[in-house]
Amino acid sequence: MAFAFPTFRAVATLAVAVCAGHAQAHVSYTGRNFGTFDGVSSASVTISNQTVTGNWGWADATDATFDALATSGDTLRLGDTHKARAFRFHLDTTADVTFAVSAKADATATSVGGLLPGFSVHRGLAAISPYAASQTALASSADYDYSAATTAWRTSWAQANIGAAADASATMGAWNAMGDFAMGGDGDLPGDPAQLSMFLFQGFGADTDLDGTATATLRLASGDYTIFVGGNDILDKDLPSGARAYGMSATLSVAAVPEPETWAMLGIGLAGVAPNGLEHAQGLGPVAPPQARRELLRRARRGERVEAHERGLVKEHVARLGRLAVPPPRGEGRLDAQRAHEVEHLLAHVEAVGELAAEDAHVAPL
Repeated sequence: MAFAFPTFRAVATLAVAVCAGHAQAHVSYTGRNFGTFDGVSSASVTISNQTVTGNWGWADATDATFDALATSGDTLRLGDTHKARAFRFHLDTTADVTFAVSAKADATATSVGGLLPGFSVHRGLAAISPYAASQTALASSADYDYSAATTAWRTSWAQANIGAAADASATMGAWNAMGDFAMGGDGDLPGDPAQLSMFLFQGFGADTDLDGTATATLRLASGDYTIFVGGNDILDKDLPSGARAYGMSATLSVAAVPEPETWAMLGIGLAGVAPNGLEHAQGLGPVAPPQARRELLRRARRGERVEAHERGLVKEHVARLGRLAVPPPRGEGRLDAQRAHEVEHLLAHVEAVGELAAEDAHVAPL
Protein backbone atom coordinates (compact mmCIF):
# COMPACT_ATOMS: atom_id res chain seq x y z
CA MET A 1 0.00 0.00 0.00
CA ALA A 2 1.40 3.40 -0.97
CA PHE A 3 1.35 6.14 1.65
CA ALA A 4 1.49 9.89 1.11
CA PHE A 5 3.89 11.27 3.69
CA PRO A 6 3.73 14.96 4.70
CA THR A 7 6.78 17.17 4.45
CA PHE A 8 9.29 17.25 7.30
CA ARG A 9 8.28 20.78 8.30
CA ALA A 10 4.60 19.83 8.53
CA VAL A 11 5.42 16.71 10.50
CA ALA A 12 7.71 18.53 12.90
CA THR A 13 5.11 21.23 13.55
CA LEU A 14 2.42 18.65 14.23
CA ALA A 15 4.72 16.60 16.45
CA VAL A 16 5.50 19.61 18.63
CA ALA A 17 1.82 20.48 18.92
CA VAL A 18 0.82 16.96 19.87
CA CYS A 19 3.69 16.49 22.33
CA ALA A 20 2.57 19.54 24.28
CA GLY A 21 -0.39 17.55 25.58
CA HIS A 22 1.24 14.13 26.06
CA ALA A 23 4.11 12.60 27.95
CA GLN A 24 7.07 11.53 25.86
CA ALA A 25 6.74 7.75 25.63
CA HIS A 26 10.02 6.10 24.66
CA VAL A 27 9.80 2.35 24.17
CA SER A 28 12.41 0.44 26.15
CA TYR A 29 12.92 -3.07 27.52
CA THR A 30 14.77 -2.20 30.72
CA GLY A 31 14.23 -5.06 33.18
CA ARG A 32 11.86 -6.76 30.72
CA ASN A 33 14.07 -8.97 28.56
CA PHE A 34 13.09 -12.65 28.84
CA GLY A 35 16.23 -13.61 26.93
CA THR A 36 17.00 -16.09 24.15
CA PHE A 37 15.38 -19.53 23.80
CA ASP A 38 16.69 -22.33 21.58
CA GLY A 39 13.16 -23.64 20.95
CA VAL A 40 14.35 -27.22 21.52
CA SER A 41 14.46 -27.49 25.30
CA SER A 42 11.55 -26.34 27.47
CA ALA A 43 12.21 -23.19 29.46
CA SER A 44 10.25 -20.64 31.50
CA VAL A 45 11.15 -17.19 32.81
CA THR A 46 9.14 -14.95 35.16
CA ILE A 47 9.48 -11.19 35.63
CA SER A 48 7.43 -10.09 38.62
CA ASN A 49 8.47 -6.52 39.42
CA GLN A 50 6.88 -4.45 36.67
CA THR A 51 4.06 -1.90 36.52
CA VAL A 52 1.95 -0.25 33.83
CA THR A 53 0.33 3.17 34.01
CA GLY A 54 -3.46 2.95 33.99
CA ASN A 55 -5.77 0.00 33.54
CA TRP A 56 -7.00 0.90 30.05
CA GLY A 57 -4.08 1.27 27.64
CA TRP A 58 -4.41 -2.05 25.80
CA ALA A 59 -8.17 -1.70 25.41
CA ASP A 60 -7.67 1.76 23.94
CA ALA A 61 -5.03 0.49 21.49
CA THR A 62 -7.39 -2.19 20.11
CA ASP A 63 -9.65 0.56 18.73
CA ALA A 64 -12.48 -1.67 19.92
CA THR A 65 -13.99 1.14 21.97
CA PHE A 66 -13.76 3.88 19.35
CA ASP A 67 -17.43 3.57 18.44
CA ALA A 68 -18.55 1.03 21.05
CA LEU A 69 -18.25 3.18 24.18
CA ALA A 70 -18.70 6.92 24.55
CA THR A 71 -15.90 7.75 26.97
CA SER A 72 -14.87 11.38 26.94
CA GLY A 73 -11.31 10.71 25.80
CA ASP A 74 -12.05 7.91 23.36
CA THR A 75 -12.36 9.93 20.18
CA LEU A 76 -8.91 9.09 18.85
CA ARG A 77 -7.70 6.00 17.04
CA LEU A 78 -4.79 3.67 17.96
CA GLY A 79 -3.14 3.83 21.40
CA ASP A 80 -0.26 5.39 23.30
CA THR A 81 2.67 3.10 24.18
CA HIS A 82 3.14 5.21 27.31
CA LYS A 83 0.21 3.15 28.66
CA ALA A 84 2.01 -0.12 27.98
CA ARG A 85 5.02 -2.07 29.12
CA ALA A 86 7.16 -3.68 26.43
CA PHE A 87 8.79 -7.10 27.01
CA ARG A 88 11.16 -8.77 24.55
CA PHE A 89 12.51 -12.26 23.73
CA HIS A 90 14.31 -14.12 20.96
CA LEU A 91 13.69 -17.57 19.44
CA ASP A 92 16.45 -19.52 17.69
CA THR A 93 13.91 -21.78 16.00
CA THR A 94 10.15 -22.26 15.71
CA ALA A 95 8.55 -23.05 19.08
CA ASP A 96 5.30 -22.98 21.02
CA VAL A 97 5.31 -19.88 23.21
CA THR A 98 2.94 -19.31 26.13
CA PHE A 99 2.74 -15.87 27.71
CA ALA A 100 0.80 -15.24 30.91
CA VAL A 101 0.45 -11.98 32.83
CA SER A 102 -1.34 -11.46 36.14
CA ALA A 103 -2.11 -8.57 38.45
CA LYS A 104 0.38 -8.27 41.33
CA ALA A 105 -0.30 -5.57 43.90
CA ASP A 106 3.16 -5.77 45.50
CA ALA A 107 5.20 -5.82 42.30
CA THR A 108 6.90 -2.62 43.51
CA ALA A 109 6.78 -0.49 46.65
CA THR A 110 4.26 1.89 45.05
CA SER A 111 2.23 -0.38 42.76
CA VAL A 112 -1.44 -1.22 43.24
CA GLY A 113 -3.49 -4.32 42.46
CA GLY A 114 -6.49 -4.72 40.22
CA LEU A 115 -4.90 -4.85 36.77
CA LEU A 116 -7.15 -6.43 34.14
CA PRO A 117 -4.42 -7.25 31.62
CA GLY A 118 -4.39 -7.48 27.87
CA PHE A 119 -1.38 -8.02 25.63
CA SER A 120 -0.33 -8.24 22.02
CA VAL A 121 2.59 -10.18 20.56
CA HIS A 122 4.47 -8.57 17.68
CA ARG A 123 7.41 -9.74 15.64
CA GLY A 124 10.12 -7.07 15.74
CA LEU A 125 11.94 -4.88 18.24
CA ALA A 126 12.08 -1.18 19.02
CA ALA A 127 15.38 0.63 18.55
CA ILE A 128 17.96 -0.41 21.13
CA SER A 129 21.03 1.54 22.21
CA PRO A 130 23.49 2.13 20.64
CA TYR A 131 21.19 3.70 18.07
CA ALA A 132 21.90 4.05 14.37
CA ALA A 133 23.51 7.27 13.18
CA SER A 134 21.04 10.14 13.02
CA GLN A 135 19.58 11.07 9.65
CA THR A 136 18.17 14.35 10.96
CA ALA A 137 19.39 17.44 12.78
CA LEU A 138 18.45 15.79 16.08
CA ALA A 139 20.39 13.22 18.05
CA SER A 140 19.29 9.61 17.66
CA SER A 141 16.88 8.36 20.32
CA ALA A 142 14.65 5.49 21.31
CA ASP A 143 11.37 5.10 19.43
CA TYR A 144 8.37 7.02 20.72
CA ASP A 145 4.83 7.92 19.65
CA TYR A 146 5.42 11.62 19.00
CA SER A 147 8.73 11.69 17.17
CA ALA A 148 8.56 13.28 13.72
CA ALA A 149 9.15 9.89 12.07
CA THR A 150 6.38 8.19 14.07
CA THR A 151 4.02 11.11 13.51
CA ALA A 152 4.56 10.73 9.75
CA TRP A 153 3.63 7.05 10.01
CA ARG A 154 0.55 7.91 12.07
CA THR A 155 -0.53 10.35 9.37
CA SER A 156 -0.11 7.69 6.68
CA TRP A 157 -2.12 5.25 8.78
CA ALA A 158 -4.89 7.80 9.35
CA GLN A 159 -5.10 8.60 5.64
CA ALA A 160 -5.31 4.91 4.76
CA ASN A 161 -7.84 3.99 7.47
CA ILE A 162 -9.85 7.15 8.14
CA GLY A 163 -9.71 9.36 5.06
CA ALA A 164 -7.43 11.26 2.73
CA ALA A 165 -7.83 14.45 4.77
CA ALA A 166 -6.91 12.81 8.11
CA ASP A 167 -3.58 13.25 9.84
CA ALA A 168 -1.80 12.15 13.02
CA SER A 169 -4.05 14.32 15.18
CA ALA A 170 -6.78 11.69 14.67
CA THR A 171 -4.69 9.14 16.57
CA MET A 172 -3.74 8.81 20.24
CA GLY A 173 -0.36 7.33 19.36
CA ALA A 174 1.12 4.60 17.17
CA TRP A 175 0.23 1.47 19.16
CA ASN A 176 -2.01 -0.91 17.22
CA ALA A 177 -2.85 -3.77 19.59
CA MET A 178 -4.67 -5.74 16.86
CA GLY A 179 -2.47 -5.13 13.86
CA ASP A 180 0.89 -4.08 12.49
CA PHE A 181 2.39 -0.69 13.29
CA ALA A 182 5.67 1.23 13.13
CA MET A 183 7.63 3.71 15.21
CA GLY A 184 10.77 5.79 14.95
CA GLY A 185 13.01 8.03 17.02
CA ASP A 186 14.45 11.52 16.67
CA GLY A 187 17.25 10.36 14.38
CA ASP A 188 14.94 8.67 11.86
CA LEU A 189 14.00 10.56 8.72
CA PRO A 190 10.22 11.17 8.45
CA GLY A 191 8.68 9.59 5.38
CA ASP A 192 11.23 6.79 5.07
CA PRO A 193 9.61 3.50 6.21
CA ALA A 194 12.98 1.73 6.04
CA GLN A 195 14.17 3.72 9.06
CA LEU A 196 11.23 2.73 11.26
CA SER A 197 10.97 -0.14 13.72
CA MET A 198 8.25 -2.49 12.44
CA PHE A 199 5.95 -4.44 14.76
CA LEU A 200 4.13 -7.28 12.98
CA PHE A 201 1.07 -8.58 14.82
CA GLN A 202 1.12 -12.28 15.78
CA GLY A 203 -1.70 -12.67 18.32
CA PHE A 204 -3.09 -11.50 21.64
CA GLY A 205 -4.49 -12.50 25.03
CA ALA A 206 -6.84 -10.63 27.34
CA ASP A 207 -8.58 -10.90 30.70
CA THR A 208 -12.22 -11.44 29.76
CA ASP A 209 -13.56 -12.81 33.07
CA LEU A 210 -12.20 -10.19 35.48
CA ASP A 211 -9.83 -12.61 37.26
CA GLY A 212 -6.74 -10.46 36.73
CA THR A 213 -4.99 -12.91 34.40
CA ALA A 214 -4.48 -13.13 30.63
CA THR A 215 -2.73 -15.91 28.74
CA ALA A 216 -2.24 -17.17 25.19
CA THR A 217 -0.15 -19.77 23.38
CA LEU A 218 1.23 -19.11 19.90
CA ARG A 219 3.50 -21.03 17.56
CA LEU A 220 6.18 -18.55 16.51
CA ALA A 221 9.03 -18.75 14.03
CA SER A 222 12.60 -17.85 14.88
CA GLY A 223 13.26 -14.16 15.40
CA ASP A 224 12.89 -11.24 17.81
CA TYR A 225 9.55 -10.43 19.45
CA THR A 226 7.97 -7.68 21.51
CA ILE A 227 5.00 -8.16 23.85
CA PHE A 228 3.08 -4.99 24.71
CA VAL A 229 1.08 -5.29 27.96
CA GLY A 230 -1.59 -2.88 29.18
CA GLY A 231 -4.97 -2.73 30.89
CA ASN A 232 -8.23 -4.04 29.39
CA ASP A 233 -10.60 -1.86 31.46
CA ILE A 234 -11.58 1.02 29.18
CA LEU A 235 -13.77 2.63 31.84
CA ASP A 236 -10.64 3.32 33.87
CA LYS A 237 -9.60 5.85 31.23
CA ASP A 238 -11.80 8.62 32.65
CA LEU A 239 -11.20 7.86 36.34
CA PRO A 240 -8.53 9.18 38.71
CA SER A 241 -7.24 5.60 38.93
CA GLY A 242 -6.31 5.86 35.25
CA ALA A 243 -2.90 7.21 36.25
CA ARG A 244 -2.04 4.62 38.90
CA ALA A 245 0.89 2.22 38.60
CA TYR A 246 -0.70 -1.24 38.36
CA GLY A 247 1.60 -4.09 39.37
CA MET A 248 2.04 -7.22 37.27
CA SER A 249 3.88 -10.51 37.05
CA ALA A 250 4.64 -11.96 33.60
CA THR A 251 5.83 -15.44 32.62
CA LEU A 252 7.09 -16.61 29.24
CA SER A 253 7.26 -20.37 28.64
CA VAL A 254 8.77 -21.95 25.53
CA ALA A 255 8.34 -25.56 24.40
CA ALA A 256 9.54 -27.49 21.35
CA VAL A 257 7.11 -28.16 18.54
CA PRO A 258 5.95 -31.81 18.64
CA GLU A 259 7.08 -33.95 15.72
CA PRO A 260 4.30 -35.31 13.44
CA GLU A 261 5.25 -38.85 14.49
CA THR A 262 4.57 -37.90 18.10
CA TRP A 263 1.08 -36.76 17.20
CA ALA A 264 0.43 -40.02 15.35
CA MET A 265 1.55 -42.16 18.28
CA LEU A 266 -0.52 -40.03 20.63
CA GLY A 267 -3.52 -40.59 18.39
CA ILE A 268 -3.13 -44.35 18.59
CA GLY A 269 -2.82 -44.15 22.37
CA LEU A 270 -5.87 -41.92 22.70
CA ALA A 271 -7.94 -44.29 20.64
CA GLY A 272 -7.77 -46.64 23.62
CA VAL A 273 -8.46 -49.68 21.43
CA ALA A 274 -6.19 -52.76 21.12
CA PRO A 275 -6.79 -55.68 18.71
CA ASN A 276 -6.97 -58.23 21.55
CA GLY A 277 -9.42 -56.04 23.39
CA LEU A 278 -11.66 -55.92 20.35
CA GLU A 279 -11.50 -59.68 19.87
CA HIS A 280 -12.61 -60.43 23.44
CA ALA A 281 -15.06 -57.59 23.93
CA GLN A 282 -18.72 -58.52 24.26
CA GLY A 283 -21.73 -56.28 24.13
CA LEU A 284 -19.80 -53.34 22.66
CA GLY A 285 -21.24 -51.49 19.69
CA PRO A 286 -19.15 -50.19 16.81
CA VAL A 287 -16.99 -47.12 17.41
CA ALA A 288 -18.27 -44.25 15.27
CA PRO A 289 -15.57 -42.34 13.39
CA PRO A 290 -15.29 -38.76 14.71
CA GLN A 291 -16.51 -37.08 11.53
CA ALA A 292 -18.04 -34.12 13.35
CA ARG A 293 -14.78 -33.30 15.11
CA ARG A 294 -12.83 -33.42 11.88
CA GLU A 295 -15.32 -31.09 10.23
CA LEU A 296 -14.94 -28.63 13.10
CA LEU A 297 -11.18 -28.75 12.63
CA ARG A 298 -11.48 -28.09 8.90
CA ARG A 299 -13.64 -25.05 9.63
CA ALA A 300 -11.10 -23.82 12.18
CA ARG A 301 -8.31 -24.11 9.64
CA ARG A 302 -10.22 -21.78 7.34
CA GLY A 303 -10.54 -19.12 10.07
CA GLU A 304 -8.74 -15.81 9.95
CA ARG A 305 -7.26 -13.95 12.89
CA VAL A 306 -9.51 -11.30 14.44
CA GLU A 307 -8.71 -7.82 13.16
CA ALA A 308 -9.53 -4.53 14.83
CA HIS A 309 -12.04 -3.55 12.17
CA GLU A 310 -14.39 -6.43 13.07
CA ARG A 311 -16.39 -4.06 15.23
CA GLY A 312 -19.57 -6.13 15.29
CA LEU A 313 -17.85 -8.77 17.41
CA VAL A 314 -16.36 -6.13 19.67
CA LYS A 315 -19.64 -4.28 20.24
CA GLU A 316 -21.36 -7.51 21.24
CA HIS A 317 -18.65 -8.26 23.78
CA VAL A 318 -18.57 -4.73 25.20
CA ALA A 319 -22.34 -4.69 25.53
CA ARG A 320 -22.21 -7.94 27.50
CA LEU A 321 -19.36 -7.10 29.89
CA GLY A 322 -19.70 -3.32 29.91
CA ARG A 323 -16.03 -2.54 30.48
CA LEU A 324 -13.73 -4.93 28.64
CA ALA A 325 -12.86 -3.94 25.10
CA VAL A 326 -11.67 -7.12 23.43
CA PRO A 327 -13.03 -9.39 20.69
CA PRO A 328 -14.72 -12.60 21.91
CA PRO A 329 -12.42 -15.28 23.37
CA ARG A 330 -12.56 -17.26 20.13
CA GLY A 331 -10.25 -14.64 18.62
CA GLU A 332 -7.39 -15.21 21.07
CA GLY A 333 -4.28 -15.88 19.04
CA ARG A 334 -4.35 -17.66 15.70
CA LEU A 335 -4.72 -21.33 14.89
CA ASP A 336 -1.38 -22.30 13.42
CA ALA A 337 -1.80 -23.97 10.02
CA GLN A 338 0.94 -26.54 10.67
CA ARG A 339 -0.55 -27.48 14.04
CA ALA A 340 -4.01 -27.81 12.51
CA HIS A 341 -2.59 -30.12 9.84
CA GLU A 342 -0.85 -32.26 12.46
CA VAL A 343 -3.98 -32.54 14.59
CA GLU A 344 -6.08 -33.44 11.54
CA HIS A 345 -3.48 -36.09 10.72
CA LEU A 346 -3.87 -37.43 14.26
CA LEU A 347 -7.64 -37.56 13.90
CA ALA A 348 -7.27 -39.44 10.62
CA HIS A 349 -5.41 -42.16 12.55
CA VAL A 350 -8.15 -42.20 15.19
CA GLU A 351 -10.78 -42.44 12.47
CA ALA A 352 -8.97 -45.36 10.83
CA VAL A 353 -8.86 -47.22 14.14
CA GLY A 354 -12.54 -46.44 14.61
CA GLU A 355 -13.38 -47.97 11.25
CA LEU A 356 -11.47 -51.16 12.19
CA ALA A 357 -13.35 -51.26 15.47
CA ALA A 358 -16.66 -50.98 13.65
CA GLU A 359 -15.73 -53.91 11.41
CA ASP A 360 -14.41 -56.08 14.24
CA ALA A 361 -17.47 -55.46 16.40
CA HIS A 362 -19.43 -57.83 14.13
CA VAL A 363 -16.92 -60.68 14.57
CA ALA A 364 -18.01 -63.26 17.13
CA PRO A 365 -15.54 -63.73 19.96
CA LEU A 366 -13.38 -66.88 19.83
